[in-house]
Amino acid sequence: MEDQSTFEELSLFDMDDTFSAESGKKLNIVEAEFKESKNVNWEDLFQGFDEMYAITYSSGIDFISRVLPNFKYAEIIFGCETVLEDNVAMVMSVQFSQLKFISKHKSANKIASRMEEGSLKLFVSREIKSHEKIYILKSDDGRVRVITGSANLSYSAFNGVQRENIICFNDEAAFSNYRELFDEFKEECSDNVEHSCMTRIISNPDEAVDDLIDIVPIAETIKTKKAIILEESENPEYVIVADANNISKDIKKLVPAKDKHGKVILSPSELIKVKRKYKDNRDNKKEAQKRMPILHIDYVQKTMSFNEKECNLNPSPDKIKNNIQLFFEYMDGFEAFSGDVEKNRRNYFLFASWYLASPFMPYLRFVANHNGQDIKQFPVYAILYGESNGGKTAFINLLTKMMCGKKIPVNKSGDFTSTTIDGLKQSCEGLPIVIDDLSKTQYTNHISNVVKYDEWGINEEKLNYPSVAITTNEIPAIKSDISKRTYVCYIDSCLDKDKARANYKKIMNCMKTMTNDFYCEYVRRMLDRISEMVNQMKGADDNYLPDIFAESSATIIEIVKEYTEELPSYMYECQFNDYFGNKAVGRKAIDTIRRAWQFEKDAFEVYTKKNLLEYRIPDNGNIHMLSHINQELPPSLNSQVTSRTLTMDLDGAKEYFGIDFKKSFIDKLRR
Repeated sequence: MEDQSTFEELSLFDMDDTFSAESGKKLNIVEAEFKESKNVNWEDLFQGFDEMYAITYSSGIDFISRVLPNFKYAEIIFGCETVLEDNVAMVMSVQFSQLKFISKHKSANKIASRMEEGSLKLFVSREIKSHEKIYILKSDDGRVRVITGSANLSYSAFNGVQRENIICFNDEAAFSNYRELFDEFKEECSDNVEHSCMTRIISNPDEAVDDLIDIVPIAETIKTKKAIILEESENPEYVIVADANNISKDIKKLVPAKDKHGKVILSPSELIKVKRKYKDNRDNKKEAQKRMPILHIDYVQKTMSFNEKECNLNPSPDKIKNNIQLFFEYMDGFEAFSGDVEKNRRNYFLFASWYLASPFMPYLRFVANHNGQDIKQFPVYAILYGESNGGKTAFINLLTKMMCGKKIPVNKSGDFTSTTIDGLKQSCEGLPIVIDDLSKTQYTNHISNVVKYDEWGINEEKLNYPSVAITTNEIPAIKSDISKRTYVCYIDSCLDKDKARANYKKIMNCMKTMTNDFYCEYVRRMLDRISEMVNQMKGADDNYLPDIFAESSATIIEIVKEYTEELPSYMYECQFNDYFGNKAVGRKAIDTIRRAWQFEKDAFEVYTKKNLLEYRIPDNGNIHMLSHINQELPPSLNSQVTSRTLTMDLDGAKEYFGIDFKKSFIDKLRR
């Protein structure tokens, strides 16, 4: 039996995070003197040297690939500045995600080629909280330079796109100091990336996940029995961390638990067990995922796949045009519906603009959460409600077909529970989870538990979980605590049974022949807009308010205008207030009061001196209707319900409902 102390020397994870000012480590300070400040371009800063030793982050692969040709030999350590758990699973996950990030870049093969010839060595950090950015340069003739400060080795940092603190030393003393720090970090806190591992990830990054425990550099460190100590850090590098957290969940449960001393011991023999269990779990997970729709968007490579098959984001113009014509034909079918056809088609377009943009919402919520923005600007819940036979379910089925090219079964009312929704959000990606024909009881019992957890997926860095779309005929009104988190679309038209039979063939033809070519074009263009939104949210402008609805509707219209001669009247550039403004939230209440004013003016009383409008429902009317109206009205109206009467501010009601109650009431008295 081996001695416990031997195991502690093999692999050691000290989880003691006790902090006190007295026990804090001393800081390593470089004492320097200011010489001058000047403007130079990046070429002048890096050119003229033969060797480079750098510590940076992997987000600037484009720039790194431009800098590397300047050097005969280079060593680069990629760090990761983020909040991560201190465990083996997370280190493995981060290292693999960093390599995958690099391997997907267009310069990956050139990087691998230099690794193979020995002129480039890559390392990935296992000291998660390193914030160092150091570039140590040396020439064959003995000249040296050290560049340090806040700048990562990226285009935005070294091309004046953003403010950076860049300090340059051109003396031997600085070179010796920083080279010693570099070598110490390389030896104690990072792992070497083997060329064979990089080529395996480049050739097939998705399949490489199955062999992750063989590929990650830390695995070799464990095999050679080295001790490892990890600490935390901050400031997320969004895409890598999100990917790492998802992978970590598959590994964490397989790693041995802490011993009684609070340490995790992972020997080479334990690593073999972890590898076997990991492979079995991956196989089971793949089998389960085959039954779930996975519409995955890669924000780094700007690609989209459906059930692991990559979608062509440069579809043929003829196919895009055909999709547009099919959508037009479908919308023309609403001519046969009752009610205000144009208004309802505009509402359906609003819903379509949200539905097509819904896969972007989790990513934008994640970025917003880390940059002081309100995540409710990016709603992941929508309710399409109104009259029965209003075409709600069929319209959602069409939108789903537009997104993935397949017919996806909807979920039933009984699936609307927090447990079921959570499970579906864990298993599916991209395509909204559709709860069809939600009952009033199921809505009342579960809506708060499902919707009010605003932070779902943020802590886990989930970027592609599905939104939830609900259709229902039974909900009379949406309370304000739900409507501020949920996009609510009210449809007040319906199709009688005789006309429905005649319309069925047209709907089925559109559904059958619709492909996802229009959506592929939409996603390609939206990804550029999303990148700009993210950059703006991460910028210094506190007044910036992102509007995903404006971007989505503008993209749809932009494409349609390129392929058709005339833009339908129901298509317009929407804004956030069209979805969550007071009039948008109270759309049903507005319609109810306007109809009442048109057909039962006697139910209203106007008190000009008190600035009060009163609406009293008839004795045979539904007393609950007043509460439903009141729930959807904005606080500025000061509305109240007493018995069978609803009162509100007269001047506010005029502006909100678009009716001059005072003038109309006087005209009525004169008659």
